[in-house]
Parts: sequence; C-alpha cells; structure tokens
Amino acid sequence: MFSILVSALGCEKYLEICLNSIISSNVKCEIILINPKPSQIYNEIKQKFNKNINFVIEEPDEGAADGLNKALKYINNSYVCVLNGDDYFLENKLNIVVEAIKTQPDILIGNGYIVDRNDYLIKELISMKFSPEKLIMSMCSICHQATFYKKKIFEEGIKFNKHNKISWDAEILLDAYLNNYNFKYIDDIISAFRIHSDSITGKSSNKKAHNFQLSLYFQRIKNRKINTLDKIWIFLIFNMFKITKINIKIKEIFRKKIKII
Repeated sequence: MFSILVSALGCEKYLEICLNSIISSNVKCEIILINPKPSQIYNEIKQKFNKNINFVIEEPDEGAADGLNKALKYINNSYVCVLNGDDYFLENKLNIVVEAIKTQPDILIGNGYIVDRNDYLIKELISMKFSPEKLIMSMCSICHQATFYKKKIFEEGIKFNKHNKISWDAEILLDAYLNNYNFKYIDDIISAFRIHSDSITGKSSNKKAHNFQLSLYFQRIKNRKINTLDKIWIFLIFNMFKITKINIKIKEIFRKKIKII
C-alpha cells in the first residue's frame, strides 16, 4: 500500500519506535531505510527489524534530500511517505489514510502532533492548505510526516532538492503545486513529529539557512530577488499572524502534560 522512506541518520535513540509504528499498523508497508553513516547501535536495530525492512541504502550522500532521491528508485507502492527515524505514526492511523487515498489524490496531507524527546505533547500540528504565498511568509505549516505523495509525481520528474538542506519537503510541495498536481487534506492526526536538540528543526543554528531558503522561494515565485521592503512586509505579516495564535500559545503553556505513546 505505502512505501515509507525512513531517514535514520543520527536517530538511533528513537529508531525502534519509528519502525514499530510502521510494522504494528494494520496496513502493508514497504520500509526503505536510509543511513549514509551506519553506527553500531543502528546496525543492531537494523538486524532486529531485518525481516521487516525491504531495502537498505547506506551509501554516502550529499544530505538527507539526496538520500531520499536514491531511495525513490526502490519504491514499489503507489504512495510514498517520508519519516525521519525519530518520528512515528500513531496507532491505527494509517487505516484512515487508506480510506482517504481511494479518491487517488496526487498528494494527501493530514495533521500531526509535535512531541519532545520523551514523547510528551508540545502542540498539535494542524496542516494548512498549501500556497506559494504562505510559503514565502513562513505561514504554511504542513505535517510532512502525515503527507503521502503519489509515486507518479516522482516518476514524472519531481525530485527532492539536494541543495536545500533545511526544507526540501516544503520545496516538493511547491514543485507539485506549480506543476498543477492536486492536493487533498484530511482533518485527522496521523503521526508524531519529534523536536529535540539534535533534530534539524530543533537546532537554532539553522535559522539563517531557513531565511536563505525562503529568499530562494521568493525569487522563484515572484521572479525577482527579495529586497528590504519585502523583508519588512513579510516580518510585519508574519508577526500579525503570530498574534492571532496567542490564545493557542496560552493554552499550550497550561496544557496538562500528555504522553503520546
């Protein structure tokens, strides 16, 4: 039914949870494991799940996006999802996805939870409808761990951009949108996205790379380079957007600690 590409580099602490969430579902999934720098702990986990892993890619790559591109040639199912080795599907939620793809969307997008290193809920990640304008405003939250791509979009030429080190998943959606592929959204929480100090999202040092990538998106969408006035306008709109989320932030502060697993 699904091909799940698991980027496992540096995720040894959480990888068993990730793989178990796929295997324990009632849905047949093909697991493609990607790790250009296998460690001893990783190899032990891989051996434990050997009968459940369909393909392993351990050759050197130029980053996560490049590794995902290497994995695309091995997929045998009609839909593809990308999970980092520290993320996971929620129990029985893949059955919802099975029902949702009966209408054959090119891309299916669900919601997720953001959790910490100990699986405690930080907040819900409710996916917004994608648009290029929201992307360049940093106002387009998408749960990529609950996003399923039809195999054909990769067969027809779309690939992960190996030069994009921070948001290659968002760029795939931009490529698909600009090429008129259709999107379907479901109002269900499908997966958990883990943020911790070692994750890409959790590293404050990646803010500069994020801003640079946004400037590239702006140039591609607007057909010109971003200027100072654009940056001021984006800053104002984004902060107005954040103000509208204050009530949600307050609720998060006082939320009772909930363990997702």
